[in-house]
Amino acid sequence: MSLPQSVNWQRSKAFTTIRSTGEGVSINLAGRQPDGIVDPGDFEKVRDEVMDRLASFVDPKTGKKPVKAIYKREEIFKASTPTPRPTS
Repeated sequence: MSLPQSVNWQRSKAFTTIRSTGEGVSINLAGRQPDGIVDPGDFEKVRDEVMDRLASFVDPKTGKKPVKAIYKREEIFKASTPTPRPTS
């Protein structure tokens, strides 16, 4: 399955896969993603911004908020660390 339009990775701070299986939203982190743009020092700020925007989103067709709950990964996976680590 392909996206209906190409993704501009140089402008995308966050993303999810089109075949999302509930893994959530990822931050396009420099040093982790191939075209990452978010500085690791800005990770928390950007993540909070994404969470706030998702929480306040209202579907224009229904007038309802489709997102019922938002969690940080360390709230779900207690062994996770909130500090982003680059992968090699």
